[in-house]
Amino acid sequence: MKNKQHFLNAFHLKIIGIISMIFDHIIVVFEMVDKIDLVPFFSINLVTIFRIIGRFSFIIFAFLTVEGILKSSNKIRYLSRLGILAVSMDLLLYIATGNYFGNPITTLFLGALTIYFLESKPLWKKFLSILPITYVLLISLEVIPLYCDYDLYGLCTIMIFYIGYLLSNFSSKFIIKSYHLDEETFENSSYKLSLRNTLSSILFLGFAMIIYFINPIWNNKGLFTEMNSIQAYAIFALIPILLYNGKRGYNKKWFKYGSYIFFPLHLIIIYLITLFVV
Repeated sequence: MKNKQHFLNAFHLKIIGIISMIFDHIIVVFEMVDKIDLVPFFSINLVTIFRIIGRFSFIIFAFLTVEGILKSSNKIRYLSRLGILAVSMDLLLYIATGNYFGNPITTLFLGALTIYFLESKPLWKKFLSILPITYVLLISLEVIPLYCDYDLYGLCTIMIFYIGYLLSNFSSKFIIKSYHLDEETFENSSYKLSLRNTLSSILFLGFAMIIYFINPIWNNKGLFTEMNSIQAYAIFALIPILLYNGKRGYNKKWFKYGSYIFFPLHLIIIYLITLFVV
């Protein structure tokens, strides 16, 4: 039976994330080259709207990263693609601006790497998950001169979606045992999917509220320093996540690899556009 409640697949989520990212990066790049005031229609309100729309992208890509590393048939290859893209983005930004900023792909890579270690069977390998976590924590505290966009907030977001996955599995086993349900039928049902999407969304919503209200306290300690009130709009990214049907959707090779290339490419295009603004 067709699931009418969950009608968005991974392809749809990726498109939403890409569109959101474009809105955000238009403002980021124009501000980076100090030309935001040279564009007449970039009013304060429009800039704010673009940044609000941009809040959805990282949350969606964080969710998809958890999906990707858990479902990938070749996790090393998946991690390699993310790692290469992260380094490429850093090099591109450095060449274009002469500064090292860090980028969100690095955060996605570190989150995926953490999950990869945690999902490994050897106990010693699970303990390796402390390495990327420590790395991000040191970045957030500015102990080391390295960067990854969204730093601790980003890694926490990825881990929250991973915890949502673990909790849904635990809850499913409890429900199946308590109500004597057929395991295969329940695992493939929309109820299991709803359980995971809902638990993940509730966990992130709680996390977002905590960050919003206690962020000034943490800022004094150097944590969550990039987060501000506008980041609270990220909770609206939970709407498409709640509608996710767990399917991959359209995934031809040109789109699969093209979406990786698009990350640096769209920044280059926006930057080239700024050159014509005088």
